[in-house]
Amino acid sequence: MTITETVDHIMWNLGTFIMIFNLALCITFVIITNLATKQHREKLKLRPVAQSASSTPSHFAAIYHKLRPQQECIAYFFYSFAFLCAIQCFMCHYSIFIAQMSFASYCRWAAPVCVVIYFSAKTALYGFFLERAKLSQGLLNTFPARLFSHILPLYIFVYWLIWSICIMIFFEGAPDGKVTSCIISTYKPWLLTAAGFVDVFNTLLFLFLFIYPLQKAYAMNKEAFDNNAAKKRNFISMMWYNVVLSAICSISSYVYLFLIPVISGYSRMGEQLDMMINSICVFLMLATNRSYVRALWNRSCRGRRVDGEDTRKGGIPQRKGYETVETTTTTRTGTAGDWIPPDGTELLEIDVDTDEFEDDD
Repeated sequence: MTITETVDHIMWNLGTFIMIFNLALCITFVIITNLATKQHREKLKLRPVAQSASSTPSHFAAIYHKLRPQQECIAYFFYSFAFLCAIQCFMCHYSIFIAQMSFASYCRWAAPVCVVIYFSAKTALYGFFLERAKLSQGLLNTFPARLFSHILPLYIFVYWLIWSICIMIFFEGAPDGKVTSCIISTYKPWLLTAAGFVDVFNTLLFLFLFIYPLQKAYAMNKEAFDNNAAKKRNFISMMWYNVVLSAICSISSYVYLFLIPVISGYSRMGEQLDMMINSICVFLMLATNRSYVRALWNRSCRGRRVDGEDTRKGGIPQRKGYETVETTTTTRTGTAGDWIPPDGTELLEIDVDTDEFEDDD
């Protein structure tokens, strides 16, 4: 076996591992997102206990709870397309075993379909960014409502339609001639370059729509933020999370699309790496997911004890950096300082983020 053949087999096996890992990652993220959402809802049921009787939900909180299910639904759509993309890439990877009698004809359409599913996942990602922009629009009605309800959804659909048609027309697959796989043998390089620039434009557009209302709201309430260090820190942290993670998504996709002509034989591996990075970024953009994972990590490191708090006095334990809320509600205690809510349900110490702009620590 020559060095080239050895390298091809190593890369083929590595691609198999990446695809299987991506499948497991998508399933894991769906499960954790679902658990984090349920935990968040349980925490919201306890929020009236931790607040004064005179407190009322803010206008933004009402908008947040209306849009949050839509945001999570789009995230599930993205995970689903990422999962399907990994499945289709896996089938292309082992296509000689799937279509032994018609290997060439199978590769002709199977490889382009894999790219179509990839762009469908990117479309779902833009839909997720759009829901994030709607959320920040709830702070200040900075842009026309029609932009979010009609224009941008139509733009995202047209984006998917155009690229899907172009891929099925100009892309064609063929056996790689080396191992057992299908590869993209015919394509238009200018389409890949254009797709990279469009991805950068879309990411910047939705990031601007998300960040601009936040910056405006921060400027209008700068004094209030300056007087509340925890709120200011969480607000800025939330903004940086979205800026950095959105940038990582765009850079990853642009690098992949730019390198396809160079790594055409290993394009599926690059595609799956890009999907993996995008999935991680989408997962981390949701504050409840970050809080849930952080809580699990804290419990595994230091157990379930709340350090520095006496739960026997009827107060609700507060994490360091947050203002202590006085309540008159009597809570019951379990063993070793565990706090048990009034309904008896044991919950993880996860922040109750009525909105992500306050409790994302």
